[in-house]
Amino acid sequence: FARSIQIVTAGFAETQGGAAVQAELAQLLHDTPSDIRPVVNGPNTLGNVDRNGVDTVFTPAFKSSAFFSNAPQGFPAARAALICQSGACMLTRVSNLAGVVLPCLCASVGNQMDLSVTDFLRYVERFEP
Repeated sequence: FARSIQIVTAGFAETQGGAAVQAELAQLLHDTPSDIRPVVNGPNTLGNVDRNGVDTVFTPAFKSSAFFSNAPQGFPAARAALICQSGACMLTRVSNLAGVVLPCLCASVGNQMDLSVTDFLRYVERFEP
């Protein structure tokens, strides 16, 4: 079973027809037994990148200069996180921060059908300074 799912596509709660589809997905998730239930980021997310090697942002390195794969050798990840509803906002901000700060987590949460900003903040709490 999958432990986590990223729903990258848009067209869910922000559209009339998609709202029903998102509600159906949320109900299926809710009805899934907790021992096999995955967590879901999105829908309408670009994903997330963290300093532990998770990278679900399918953006080529040349389009964003500030993710871990592009960081200068030895550039430390800060105890700061960039958590945005909008994936476009996240990519813009992280690119603007390139060379200044490398957040320990960059996440876009989209429609927050399951995981929310609070869940990502709790995740970041566990990172060592």
